[in-house]
This record gives sequence, structure tokens and C-alpha cells, in this order.
Amino acid sequence: MSGARPTRPPLFTLRTLVILVFSLLVGLGVGWLTFINAPNAAAAVLAAFAAFGACLAGLHQLVE
Repeated sequence: MSGARPTRPPLFTLRTLVILVFSLLVGLGVGWLTFINAPNAAAAVLAAFAAFGACLAGLHQLVE
């Protein structure tokens, strides 16, 4: 039985994946550097989320 399966569209486009992965890496980097600077986990998490959001919004506008 070699019936062709119907192809479904991908869950995420390549553009979306690139933007999300790069934003995640930037957020992790900022969070890590913040934690190294002052060992305060709450401040590091807040800085990481802020960097992730800012990078996500910026890349969404930049990458077309």
C-alpha cells in the first residue's frame, strides 16, 4: 500500500523558528550575564524575559 499521505502545512514557518530561537538565545544570554553580575535569580529572570520580548518584537519588525 503506497498511498500518498496528504501533506499538512508546517506548524511553524522557518521565519518564525529563526526569530524564536534567536530571541531565546538572546534572552538566555542576558539572563546569564545578569545573574553573573549580581547573583539575584529574580532579577536575572526578569532581565531575560525583557530581552526575549524586546528581541522578539524587534526581529518581527526587521525580518520580512
